Amino acid sequence: MKQQLVDKGRDPDAFDFGLFPACCLIHDDENVLDQVLDNPIVRWSALVVGRINQADWFLEGIEPPVPPDWHYAMKLLPFKIGPAETEEMLSKVTRTMVERSSFIGTPSQVADQLQKFVDVGTTWIHVGDLTPMVLEPDDAAQSVRRVIEVSSALKANNAH
Repeated sequence: MKQQLVDKGRDPDAFDFGLFPACCLIHDDENVLDQVLDNPIVRWSALVVGRINQADWFLEGIEPPVPPDWHYAMKLLPFKIGPAETEEMLSKVTRTMVERSSFIGTPSQVADQLQKFVDVGTTWIHVGDLTPMVLEPDDAAQSVRRVIEVSSALKANNAH
């Protein structure tokens, strides 16, 4: 992206590069994460934004769960998708697809995964966590702490 800016006569240092990882699954307990990976809400997230270009699944040897030209911004009509169609779509989302679509682990592990993006020029990251949508309320409330731990680790790793 920086080269494209240079090619257009723009100063790449005048730009920030952000990342909004749509599928973060952050928890301190691996057993909880193991259960979360099979949750239909998490699988739906992998279906919708696991690959923005659904045809990219083919590059990984995986059949896309929806047609290759399907894009959520153009084709997702939630009020027109009934329970049977939802189940059919979800039945095509494998655990491998969820794993390859998500940043998964403890706060420290997720911070390490996201650090790779900082290392290549990402200047800000909006860390979100899907686990509160699928956990019991008391456990879900801890998500804020876990997201802060991820953000704090990234900040500490990149303090200049």
